[in-house]
Amino acid sequence: MKLKAKLITGVAGLSSIIILICSLFTYISIKNFSNNVDNLTNGLSEVVERDVSGFSGHYAGTLTYLEGKNVVEKLDNIIQSIEYPLNASKSITNPAILKQLFQGFVNKNEYISSMYIASNNGILATYSKDKMEPKQISEEWYQKAKVLKNDQIYISNMQKGKSGKSFITISTPIYTNNQFSGVISADLNATLLSEYISQIKVGETGFIALIGADRSIIGHKNLDLVKESKKVNDLPFFKEISDGRILLDINQVTYLPLVHEKTGWTVLSVIPQEEVSSFTKTIGTNMSNKITEANTMTESSLSKLVSIQVIVIILLIAISIVISCSSPDILFNRLIAYLL
Repeated sequence: MKLKAKLITGVAGLSSIIILICSLFTYISIKNFSNNVDNLTNGLSEVVERDVSGFSGHYAGTLTYLEGKNVVEKLDNIIQSIEYPLNASKSITNPAILKQLFQGFVNKNEYISSMYIASNNGILATYSKDKMEPKQISEEWYQKAKVLKNDQIYISNMQKGKSGKSFITISTPIYTNNQFSGVISADLNATLLSEYISQIKVGETGFIALIGADRSIIGHKNLDLVKESKKVNDLPFFKEISDGRILLDINQVTYLPLVHEKTGWTVLSVIPQEEVSSFTKTIGTNMSNKITEANTMTESSLSKLVSIQVIVIILLIAISIVISCSSPDILFNRLIAYLL
């Protein structure tokens, strides 16, 4: 009886040892797999961050181009909306009719604050939404425009009127029978233009800076720079002007300069490098987290497998104990008969 019980117990014990060895092997495999995944995760994070950095640069370049292009198109529309009433009024000589036309154009177009026309003899007609300083034909708006061709326009630098609002004068000459006969002008509401520019976002933290032909800041997210008549070299990321081009510090910003052909203004579409770097790190971190999450799930599954194997060992030991304590001769005979 004792021999039979020992034999049964030995079989169960041997099975337990085999399973235990398998469990140990599984545990070692899990640890090696986990270490390999950790190394893979770290390596992939570095590779991903490097590759995504290039993608981030292209992404930032696309954003700056699209927003800059939108602003250039907006400027085209604004200038065209001012050129049309100027050209439409050239053939009118009656001051009363001109004033009515000016009133209609000014009230209809929010970007026009005033219109006026003059000949060499002086001002013929004016209309303004705001208080307008008396215009003199000795001023640049007249003198600069009178030497231009019929289809050309003169655009002044940004100025500030008595009302405190900024304006930019757009003038074009009038020719009658191919002879110069006067100048017609409109004041662009530069304050409204500056406010429009200040509201544009490029990406999350980027912005548009509109620079005049005289390098003054016409538009910027910080309107104080406009109100204080700051120049482009007052911008913290300004580097230099080379061959007429505005260059910024690429260590601080990613940018694209677009020159508006008709006005000569420069549209700077800017994204801080912090945002570009943040985008790169975010993608790299997210991918690393996903790999780590997959690693954790794998470890959990393999740990469950080890737990099941341990439970099987315990059951085998329990069964062997039960068998050894209750009628082992009958069970032994049945086992021998089954094997034979």
